[in-house]
Parts: sequence; C-alpha cells; structure tokens
Amino acid sequence: MFLGRKIFGGFLVLMGSVLGAIAGDKEDALIDKVVSAYGGDALLAVKTLRFHEKYKRFRYGQSHSPDEVDLTDYRAKVTIDFAKKRNSLQWVGGAAPDIWIQHQIFDGEKGFSIDHTARTFTENSGLNFANTDRRFSYNIDTALVLLMQDSRTSAVHKGDAIVGAKTYEKLLFKATGFPELTLYIDKETGLISKMTRPDWLPNKYNNYLFSNYKKHNGVTFAADTYATRRGNPETITISRSIEINPDVSMVFDLPKGYGPAKTGNSLDFSEMSVKELLKGVYLAGQNWGFSLFVDTGDYFIASGGYVKLKDRFEAVKAFAAVDKPLKYMVVSHHHIDHLGGMNEAAELGA
Repeated sequence: MFLGRKIFGGFLVLMGSVLGAIAGDKEDALIDKVVSAYGGDALLAVKTLRFHEKYKRFRYGQSHSPDEVDLTDYRAKVTIDFAKKRNSLQWVGGAAPDIWIQHQIFDGEKGFSIDHTARTFTENSGLNFANTDRRFSYNIDTALVLLMQDSRTSAVHKGDAIVGAKTYEKLLFKATGFPELTLYIDKETGLISKMTRPDWLPNKYNNYLFSNYKKHNGVTFAADTYATRRGNPETITISRSIEINPDVSMVFDLPKGYGPAKTGNSLDFSEMSVKELLKGVYLAGQNWGFSLFVDTGDYFIASGGYVKLKDRFEAVKAFAAVDKPLKYMVVSHHHIDHLGGMNEAAELGA
C-alpha cells in the first residue's frame, strides 16, 4: 500500500478519501501509479540496484579529426545502494589499444578513485552519491523511480504533454545532490517514457528516452535508452541487464593490497587558484579549467583554452601585481573544451 503525504501547519497527516483533493494529492497519486507500474512492493523492496551497460556515444568536439564525429564503444557496471547512499562505477571506454578505464566508489562518507594498474587509490573529495557513477543513473528509469520515491515531498505536477498520439503527465522532482529532473509519464501505463534535465548551458536541455520495457524479479526496467544533449544524439544503448539486491558486501571497500597513491589525495579547486611554478610562470584555474601564463617581460603568453580564460588571466595579474597584455595564445589541439576560451583570448587582443 502506498501512502501519500500532506503537511498542514507543521503536522503530517496520512490522507483518507474523505478529505478530498488538496495540494499534493495529484503528485502522490501519480507517484503511486508509477511505483505500481515498476513493480509495486517488489520495487519498494529494492535496497541495492546494479546494472550492466554496453552503449555507444557520439564524441562531439572530442573526435580524432575536427571534421568528423567519432562513435565510441563504452561498457559500465554501476552499483547503487539506495538504503545507505553509496555508489560504485566500473567503466571502460574505447577499443584496444586506445582504452580508458575508470573505477570509483563513494562509501557513504568518502569518495575514492582506484587505479588497478598501480594498485593504488586516491581519496576524491569531489565524489558523492549523486555523481560517482558519472550520472549513469539518469539512463535507468528504474533508478529514477527509486530516487523519485525517496524525494516524493519535492515532486511538482507540471501538467500534461502530448507527444505523437500519446498523452504524458509531467512530474518534476529534486533529489539531494541532483538537479531538477522532469519525468514524462505515460498516462495509460504509468511508465516513464522520457526524462529531461537542464544542461549547464542556459536554456539547453538533455533528454533521455526510454523504451523496450522488461521485468526482472518483478521489477520493470527499460532495456533501451536514447539520450540527446542540447538536441543532438549523445548515447545509444546496445545492451543492458540489471540485478536486484545483489551482494554488495565488498563493492564499496577499497581493494585489499592497494595503498594510497604517492600523489596523495585529490585537491580542491572549487575556488580560483594561482601558483607560480617558476619565476614568471603561473598556473591558474578553478574546477576543471586551468591555464599556464608566462610573463615574458612586456606581455604574457598563455596556454590552456578552457572557458573563463579572462577570469584566470585577471587572477594571475592580481597575484603577480602586474598589468600586461596577453599577446599569444597557444592551442594544444582541436578538442572543443580546449577551444572554449578562444573568443576571450581574441577579446584580450591575443
């Protein structure tokens, strides 16, 4: 049985049919419908969920040639512990000999990146329950339902949407650590056909379209997901399987025999950082965007073209207490993230 929630003047009331429709009834009824469609009590009994994923991804702006878009193979194994808010990702991209491997865990308190080649681990303060799996949980409708159920007090009904010949009810919710997620729920079946979330660029969105629904141990899941980013195709599922309440006794433990990496724990660059590496040579950046600036005497030369180049340049000038122009910008390669600050470089006169 699924119970709704209503709050009046600080009191929580379990609703009966005699009270009629008030704010929140619509959201509760729709959530209960979705939970029922995804297995009801079988779904609510899920404490841990694991999925095995093979998919292809279009690498816009990251291809070997700037004139083409590479389509690359990926495999992922994600284990989510909803009860204890733990997450694990094992991920492989590319094909031999050009392969990328990543293994990271969040044990409920701390995040770690694991290097199996060096048999080391690094504490990563940037990992949490929401992002350790590289947001792969967005691709799994069952995981979205469980997140929604846990965050049902945040749910807001956003009206109906007609797509093709079907009518969908839109439901927005906000789970801790996640952005606002909007679900498109089939009015007839209660299944999620689409999820949309805001992109980091203003007024842009990423969409996830679900299809080919199957059941495993009484729990429904979409076997296929097609994701788009800002209107362009991004990922296509090749194969997917799930495990319900798998044994996770060792999943979130650091591997035995592994030790801390010699480089130590990851550094926190949430604030702008400037460091003088050599006399007149500065490394400046914040989050993922860093640049090198070389003071030649009359002007600066820079390399590292992520967005917010101006902010980094101003930070360097303030740090060095100088005011000199940026004359040259060195571009290492054609990938779009490294070209993000080129307009700023031009505006600075480079």
